[in-house]
Amino acid sequence: MSKFIRKKTKKTNNAPAEKPVEAELNNEELEREAGYTAAVPNVKKETARAKKAPRSKKRHRIKKKWVRVCLTVFVIIFGICFVGGMAGLGIAMTWMSQAPALDSSKFEFVNATRVMDVNDSFYQELQTSEMRDPVTIDEVPELVQLAFVSIEDQRFFSHFGVDVRGTAKAIIQVLLTRSTSGSGGSTITQQLIKLTHLTSETSIKRKVMEWKLAYEFENRYSKRFILETYLNKINLSYAWGIQSACKVYFGLSSDELTVAQAAILASIMKAPTYYNPYVYEKDADGNTFLSKTTNAAGQTVALLSENNKERAILVVDKMRELGHISKAECDLAVSQLTNNEVGLIPPQFTSEYTYFTDAVYNEVLEDLMEKYSLTSLEASDLLLNGGLTIYSTVDTDIQTAMETQAADDKRFPEQSTVAKNASKAMSAHTGEEVDYIPQVGGVVIQNKTGYVSGIIGGRDKEGNLTMNRGLQKVQVGSSTKPLTCYAPALEEKVVTAATMFMDVPLSFGGWKPGDSGACKGLISLRTGLSNSVNIVAVQVENALGFEKGAEYGEKFGLDIIWDNGYDINAAALALGGYTYGQTPLAMADAYTVFPNGGYRITPTFYRYVTDSEGNIILESSQETIQVISEQTAWLVTDIMKDVVKGGTTTLNVSGQEIAGKTGTTDKKVLAWFCGFTSEYSGAFWFGYDVQKLTVEGSTYNLRIGVFGGSPATSPAHFWQAVFNQFHKSKNIKSASLPSRPGGLFSASIDGASGKIPSELSELDPRGSKIRTEYFLDGTYPADVDDVHVEVDICEVSGLLATAGCPCSHSVRLYIDPEKWFVYGGKEYKDYTIKNFSEYLVPKDTCTLHTASSSVSSIGFGLSALTTEEIINSGSTLSLTAGGSFDVYVKQLKADGSISLMDIDPIITCSDTADFSYSYAQGKITITSLNRMSSSSATFVVSRTYNPGTTYEYFVTSYFTVSCVSESFTITSVAYNTAGGEVNGGTITPTGTYAGGSSVTYSITPNEGYRIAGVQVDGVEKGVLTSYEFTDLNADHMIMAAFEAIPTEPEEPEDPTQEDPAPTP
Repeated sequence: MSKFIRKKTKKTNNAPAEKPVEAELNNEELEREAGYTAAVPNVKKETARAKKAPRSKKRHRIKKKWVRVCLTVFVIIFGICFVGGMAGLGIAMTWMSQAPALDSSKFEFVNATRVMDVNDSFYQELQTSEMRDPVTIDEVPELVQLAFVSIEDQRFFSHFGVDVRGTAKAIIQVLLTRSTSGSGGSTITQQLIKLTHLTSETSIKRKVMEWKLAYEFENRYSKRFILETYLNKINLSYAWGIQSACKVYFGLSSDELTVAQAAILASIMKAPTYYNPYVYEKDADGNTFLSKTTNAAGQTVALLSENNKERAILVVDKMRELGHISKAECDLAVSQLTNNEVGLIPPQFTSEYTYFTDAVYNEVLEDLMEKYSLTSLEASDLLLNGGLTIYSTVDTDIQTAMETQAADDKRFPEQSTVAKNASKAMSAHTGEEVDYIPQVGGVVIQNKTGYVSGIIGGRDKEGNLTMNRGLQKVQVGSSTKPLTCYAPALEEKVVTAATMFMDVPLSFGGWKPGDSGACKGLISLRTGLSNSVNIVAVQVENALGFEKGAEYGEKFGLDIIWDNGYDINAAALALGGYTYGQTPLAMADAYTVFPNGGYRITPTFYRYVTDSEGNIILESSQETIQVISEQTAWLVTDIMKDVVKGGTTTLNVSGQEIAGKTGTTDKKVLAWFCGFTSEYSGAFWFGYDVQKLTVEGSTYNLRIGVFGGSPATSPAHFWQAVFNQFHKSKNIKSASLPSRPGGLFSASIDGASGKIPSELSELDPRGSKIRTEYFLDGTYPADVDDVHVEVDICEVSGLLATAGCPCSHSVRLYIDPEKWFVYGGKEYKDYTIKNFSEYLVPKDTCTLHTASSSVSSIGFGLSALTTEEIINSGSTLSLTAGGSFDVYVKQLKADGSISLMDIDPIITCSDTADFSYSYAQGKITITSLNRMSSSSATFVVSRTYNPGTTYEYFVTSYFTVSCVSESFTITSVAYNTAGGEVNGGTITPTGTYAGGSSVTYSITPNEGYRIAGVQVDGVEKGVLTSYEFTDLNADHMIMAAFEAIPTEPEEPEDPTQEDPAPTP
């Protein structure tokens, strides 16, 4: 940053230095007499073609100072008397006395405002007054000086601060029009006074003050100094000061300008906005773009605006009229201006702030305006030109990590085909290169302070104070769920983490929220949050109430639109479809609530600001807000740990325990991840700046196309990369998230019903559903599990068995629709979901079988009731039966295992009139055609069997099963680890049991002993007090070791262990 400071030299007394009378003294001598010395600017001269300011040949040398004074006073008094009469003279004298004192510091080019980081080290410097690059008068060519003097103050070198002729014309205009809105006849000196000492107010009072100060200014400073200060101070629209303007508009130094270019810059001064050289247009979609053209050399240049061109030609004509340029130079300049051959380039910014500097600039600007009642222009001038020091919150390790990852293209999804086509179409339409690429916006905040440690506003930064996506509102998707849905509902004790919901297609008055995955049936709130199930979130929001959810959203710091209920609905509060969206700053701050134990601190980009002398002039005002209880914060955090452990993403930050939530908007337009460690929280989104646009009749829908948590080019993995980088660079020690506070307890619950476990909870067909969950005090369920029920299921149809069905006794899940949809959405579809219905109680009863089915006898050979024998080829099976039944053939192998045999066609029916049969693997189904009476038939074994092999033939009916009786023995062995007499404990019961049965063995230590370990069939099972053998089909052995309890005292109980389940 260039520094250009003009220091006042010390005098031997306090009286102001007088300006010498002799006109022959040069400018440097005049400045020294006035008490000032010229300083050399800290800029690099591009050429040495510098020239001195000219002297007008018509300038009259006034040798007596009192002559000037008298003439000036005469003009002022004359004007005032005409405007207000002689009575105005007293008013004028009062106004003059009220004029501010001439302040030399206002003409200095002060040190730029500095930004310090969170450790009070230098971070970045603000450019003074937008883009100012000060130069000395010797570095500004005479040609350029004369362009400004010709159009702004042609008698600059001859007047003494006030142009008598120009002022007289202005006074006459006031008298004729009775208005002060016209030209004020201001000289360059007066303009500089107004710019540095007075306001832009249009009034006679301000003009009188301006006259007085202009005269004093000229009396104390040389013309060179005045013109130099003026050329460095003026506002030239996109730049401040002549040198900066040359670079912005033409990419040149001031000593390289042509007459036409100098005229363009001189034209801007009168009204920077109106005479802005650039031309901007809007397309059919309202997008603004810079108008460009191609010059004769094939270069792309900006079009010169008509307003500026007309005034620039006027400047050139005035320079010719005053004899500053020749006719040939005049004609050439006019031709260049007319044909747009002036080399006007689009604005280029060469010194870019980081996104953080942009943000801290805006925040300090707003706070200065509020505290000191300043206008935006006044606050900006103070901020840029006041030599302030901003003590910011930026952590350079974190900011660098964010910028580094944003610059890595591998972190982002590939540009979609639609985005490529949209870019080509818009480029062709506007004539300007347009490239829609996946973008990023994000913020990282220090949890305990609310300090914004870093912010990223995009992948490529072009210019200062440009769009900052870290502060831009976009839709947040499911990342809102913990904030406006789950945390509030748990806090209000409307639900618990164990509350069960049906994840099935639902309809809420025609609105049908859905999920990207298949419906999962009956699931808990914990699973609904960790797996981001939309249906569950909507039901929770309905249970909580929309207004209550919105109130919590505001406490979390979100922007909720209450008007017309725009955001007071489940689409916004449960699924993140807000009217205007939320910013990454707000989302990162909201997520600090969880590691902070339920409170948040309003975020800030700075701590305090000091003036050039080190005095604090501004301090950040932060507020601490309790949002939810410490217990709820911990519980939601515990659930969100599951999110990053395979819920909707899998992340790891070395040495840190993490938690967070993904978010994906409808149709994958945008993707989010908000996550935290114990010390920092961060929120990032991916997406396109424009999600939908129409170009020449074609519509393009731009979607990021990834989920918040996957694949590797998702915002969740971007968050992971950023956090890993700065945790490594900062050498942050390993840390866990906050431990469980009091007011929470753990307890066993039934995972299918969310209630107290019943004796059937362990018999769920999917395996035991007893699990541990955490509860806020007073929220443990009062009811016992009623989802698991015992039913008889027909083995043939799989439906509820009737009195005549071959059945098995089963534990199934019974779900009453009216009971499980109390939170809305009762317009549900069939809730027997794929991969879930097999565990439910069947809705229908079997109709295949009748009570008349029976088997009265079965046998082989001559023994009518024999069910097992060694048979040879040709043996026959005789039976008498009614109804229909199945015949199975099983082979009993030598090792005791049983397998079904393929019997097709080992049995043939000799009487097809009364029976029909069909074959399947391992069985033959025989049906009696005469169902009302008993029938008999002979079935002949036509397959050759292996001699000495035992076969089992059995028939199943609705009431009887005739089969081989099998039994198995369980041997139990108890022993002491120390050896000797076995007195440590017992294993009970002992014995032999029927095949297919189940038995539970209890391991009981005697007094003074404890169980050291249990083995079943040689496999270590650990320390068990019981073990169940199910569906016996072999012999088993169970062994238990007992050891004496040590006599020394045990360690005290660990207070962090989970509390036992409370008694219901």
